[in-house]
Amino acid sequence: MEINKNILIGYAGDDPTVTNFPDGSTKVSFSLGVKPPYKSDEPIWYEINLWGKAANVAALLVKKGKLLEVNGSLFMNIWQDKKTGAARSKPLINGESFAITDKPKGEEF
Repeated sequence: MEINKNILIGYAGDDPTVTNFPDGSTKVSFSLGVKPPYKSDEPIWYEINLWGKAANVAALLVKKGKLLEVNGSLFMNIWQDKKTGAARSKPLINGESFAITDKPKGEEF
């Protein structure tokens, strides 16, 4: 059996972008910065996509700097840079659910 489940806790890097489709479905996208498990000042940035009811709620509640927990499946978004031709990639989470958590005092990016 294969399982692709991920739980990320990090800070929203931007306000969400809302996309409404002709069939009535909604997608919300935003970046999420997560501190790596090893010592580093630089977060790992993930692209988050939420759909349906979770997207509708996220469109109202998610704001840049909010501490979030996102549950979903990990994929790699792979493309070719148009200027340099180099292969580029970015981790993408297709979120199933999310929660806004309290920001610990003094802990920010």
